Amino acid sequence: MIEKDIERQVRLEAIAAGWLVRKLMSPGHSGFPDRLFAKNGKIVFIELKKPGEKPRPRQLNEIAALMHAGVHAAWSDSIEDVRLILDLPTPK
Repeated sequence: MIEKDIERQVRLEAIAAGWLVRKLMSPGHSGFPDRLFAKNGKIVFIELKKPGEKPRPRQLNEIAALMHAGVHAAWSDSIEDVRLILDLPTPK
């Protein structure tokens, strides 16, 4: 499975569960998480990776900076992890 496939599946499941989902780009500022998820006043930033891939140091720094600012931010290389982060139902 490639990163694009994970992003697509996560996006579809999150939208089905009522999350607003946006792809993020931050020109001139590398390392910002890929996706923003918002629901019921909760905002979560997630950097998505293909299975087994780790974030670059700059991405880890951005996640840490967001968390330091009191924002929920994480990275994941699996759909299952994102389901846990967003409390999404597991498909049957």
